[in-house]
Amino acid sequence: MTPHGETRANFFSKKHARPLSRNLSSILEAIRIDARAVIYSYSARITPAMTLVNPSAESLIRFLAYLGGVASTLVGSWVSSKIHVYQENKKAHLDDIKQKKLKALSEKTGAPVSALIRKAIGEYLKKKAG
Repeated sequence: MTPHGETRANFFSKKHARPLSRNLSSILEAIRIDARAVIYSYSARITPAMTLVNPSAESLIRFLAYLGGVASTLVGSWVSSKIHVYQENKKAHLDDIKQKKLKALSEKTGAPVSALIRKAIGEYLKKKAG
């Protein structure tokens, strides 16, 4: 007897086996569909490799266009990096450059650096207000 009060013969009858056979057939069908998809995708992956062995003019042009895109990206990145490094170096030494210029101007005029800065700020504010 099973826990539900049925005999084993009744439990394993065709009545109980139908859902299992339906599920099994649907699982097998899904496996077949997946197998077909794998076979198609596998053959699609092999096709481009075979065209590389015997390249046509179109595939050669596409390959050269790809290489041109890669090269232009690399050159653009390199130029951008050089510009960035130049600007960072200029920014780092900007205060030093200002101090050198102000000291030279201070020595020529005889006025202290602070007076030169105050005068420049005053002129800037007058220009901004007027």
